[in-house]
Amino acid sequence: MQGVFDGQPDRVERELGRGAIVVSANRLTVFGSSYDNHYLPPEVIEQFRRSAPGKAARKYLDGRWMAPENLVYYEFDFGRHIVADVGDRGRHVHIGLDIGDQSAVVFAQERKIDCKSRGLTAHETGLLVVDELTPVQVGTEEVCRQIRDRGWIVHPERSTICVAPTIRREEIAAIRNVFPTISIIRKTRKGHADATEPGHTAVNRALRDADDNVRLVFSRLLERGDGSLIRSMLGFRRRPGGLPIRDDRLDHKADALRYVVHHHL
Repeated sequence: MQGVFDGQPDRVERELGRGAIVVSANRLTVFGSSYDNHYLPPEVIEQFRRSAPGKAARKYLDGRWMAPENLVYYEFDFGRHIVADVGDRGRHVHIGLDIGDQSAVVFAQERKIDCKSRGLTAHETGLLVVDELTPVQVGTEEVCRQIRDRGWIVHPERSTICVAPTIRREEIAAIRNVFPTISIIRKTRKGHADATEPGHTAVNRALRDADDNVRLVFSRLLERGDGSLIRSMLGFRRRPGGLPIRDDRLDHKADALRYVVHHHL
């Protein structure tokens, strides 16, 4: 809520809780909580909570002052999201695949987790990222052969391959040559100024939601160097105007992760 505030000296007061106030010479800004909005039905607020990343909920629902953030995946925490679980070679995986001169592959396994919301606990699906590949200067069919030969179970009926909405017909045909029956998932978001933003929000929510639930974690055995998924999570940033900075060293792994998380979570 903003309004004109005449006759006051130029000052700024920030309080980090609900109802924070910013006052300048001619403007009053009050950070109000959505929970105090009597016109919002409780079920609508709960829907917002369940769909929002943690920081977004604190900003838009709790009405707290938030410092500017330029990280795309701002909910990622090295200590919290890198786990000892290294995956199960006896269970199937899902694939996030970004095709290019430097392709990127992310392997993820479903895991059951307990999620709490308003004191209630429910069993939901989470994802554990167990492996990654960075094939360079090879065709789509060779990339798929490397996925097949990596040692994880790519189940012909249970696994999915999640790809960019811009994937070409010949690339789909190449995938089918190696994986003839696996579901190929293409996420499209027509009408959005930046079609990647719903996926970025999905990843942040999976990392931590408004109720502090974590649905997305990463095996401690993943690589840490240049071109790795972990490096991409830590380095993927936004320009001052808000758009993500596209960088070939970071984009592809982050995109592959976004595809599989956006579909399954």
